Amino acid sequence: MRQWFPAGLLVWALLPTPARAFPYPVHTRTLPNGCELVVVPMPSEGAVATAIWMDVGSRNEVEPGKTGFAHFFEHLLFSGTEKLAQEDREKELMKLGIGDNAWTWLDETVYNAVSDTESLDAWMGIQADMVQNLALTPDHVRREAGAVYGEYRKTQADPAFHLEQKVRATAFTTHPYAHDTLGYEADIAAMPGAYDYARTFYARWYQPENARVLLVGDIEPDAGFALLEKHFGGWKARPTEVPAVPVEPAQEAPRRTVVKWEGDVPPRVMIAWRVPAHDPADPELAALELAQAILLGPAGRLTNRLIREEAIALDVRGGREGTVDPGLFTIEVELKPGADPERVEAIVDEELFAIVGGVEPAFLERTRSHAKYGALVELDDPENVLYVVGSRLRRGADPKAIDAFDALVGSIDAQALAEAVSKHLREDNRTTGWLVPEARDAD
Repeated sequence: MRQWFPAGLLVWALLPTPARAFPYPVHTRTLPNGCELVVVPMPSEGAVATAIWMDVGSRNEVEPGKTGFAHFFEHLLFSGTEKLAQEDREKELMKLGIGDNAWTWLDETVYNAVSDTESLDAWMGIQADMVQNLALTPDHVRREAGAVYGEYRKTQADPAFHLEQKVRATAFTTHPYAHDTLGYEADIAAMPGAYDYARTFYARWYQPENARVLLVGDIEPDAGFALLEKHFGGWKARPTEVPAVPVEPAQEAPRRTVVKWEGDVPPRVMIAWRVPAHDPADPELAALELAQAILLGPAGRLTNRLIREEAIALDVRGGREGTVDPGLFTIEVELKPGADPERVEAIVDEELFAIVGGVEPAFLERTRSHAKYGALVELDDPENVLYVVGSRLRRGADPKAIDAFDALVGSIDAQALAEAVSKHLREDNRTTGWLVPEARDAD
């Protein structure tokens, strides 16, 4: 099943030790055509997680009427090539025993799978052919546009989706982060007739300099690079113009929005602050990462107060998105029926004030320790390692910066934490959204 990427996977590991935090070596090489190759050897008993990480997401959809195309291509790229039609590709994958997937988010589109080492050469050949030689036809565009529209319709039954989209559209007035990866409905409805633009989008963005190919698992660097150079070294770059992404103006006053939802659903509150783009050398972002764990971790202050102590919430989540351009730090709360959204806002303000007032050293260290071991447990899986490495490198970090950011998080003290929260999670930089259930009209 093709899926668009949930933001929750883009959470940075909080490992406080100044020594090496990321436990595996990350080897990189850039081909003359601009394609970046990444090999991360780790114990995985013959398994290798693979990904083609394309630097194109909804962030790049700046032309009016053309939202949703990054996600559209997540579907279209499986349409087949002159060498391997879609049906033949699926047969080859069955022979290899590989189930592939793809997802799209704000900043990227990723095609990923897990292969055994014996099948890796054949698998990467199929993937290289897919991104380099798409045989796109008007029929492919019409068919996949229908599938995308069906995916969009499913979201219409999800109140959380609607609230998030309304908050995004309120928090951003200029930047494409204002819309979701699926795009606006009118643009999706027009996709069946967008064959010419689809060809333009493919030629513009599916270029080797926008690609990062990763192998993570039971493979040595030399063998991995030789394999990737074999399949991606001949990818020809095509001269093309790329539209600039507009810069979002600073927010100068708090913003609010309300979604009224017909039916018996739990009320929701989403609070979002605009925060800087990810920078592995920025101590303020490292402090916000720590604030995320303090507020929203399994033993976080908001989690504890809203769910356990006051028992007014069913779920609490959120955090810093870590985007290529300035993005959001969010707190999302699903309330129990009848609970007061204003009380949620008051508790959020109280807990932010408590951080600014100073976090107890013992609590700070417990938070670090819990995050450290939780992250280490996740990093025993090649797919999880691939997500961490791929997302970090997409955001301009060289391999050394992976450790550097984690070490920076570990160096944040209570004063630096308080200063970052005061600076970024402030009232005039805040967008608040409520989802309010309404009774259905009687027939």
